[in-house]
Amino acid sequence: MNANETRVGVGDGKAAKTTGGTITTHALGSCLAVTFYDPDSKVGAMLHAMLPGPPAPNEQSGRPDIYLTSGLPRLQKQFEQLGGRMARAVVCAAGAAEMIDDAAGFKIGARNWAALRKICFKQGIRIDAQDVGGGATRNLALNLATGEVTVSMNGVKKALWSGASNLGRKAS
Repeated sequence: MNANETRVGVGDGKAAKTTGGTITTHALGSCLAVTFYDPDSKVGAMLHAMLPGPPAPNEQSGRPDIYLTSGLPRLQKQFEQLGGRMARAVVCAAGAAEMIDDAAGFKIGARNWAALRKICFKQGIRIDAQDVGGGATRNLALNLATGEVTVSMNGVKKALWSGASNLGRKAS
């Protein structure tokens, strides 16, 4: 890890505003990572959620970022407190793989992806890019200077969102 890297662990969410550096997460299997980036304020945020929501609808957790239903609103609040605006945010998602032969039908990856799409639909949030599903783990990085989001899978790194090629997509 370098000095300009902010790491997001499993069940964690972080927002940052710097002139450089990255926010990263590793080992995305059935978990789902979500990034927000405001190209005007250069604020970025990332959540690494394990599950769509708690087993019981009103159940509280000591670690709310484990769940998309509680982690995503917390991440939005952190993002906005640093000066990010959801109206300008570029939103990306990665993960939601099916890592095991799921004879019991849990389908955690698919459930995470469905939950994110539902939350975003209800809030009017557009998912600009995604790399989800399949059966391999991923790493995700958000460059805070450019907004570029890269995903690495099986040793291959690719741009999921390239800030330079998508400038002007959203108005302030």
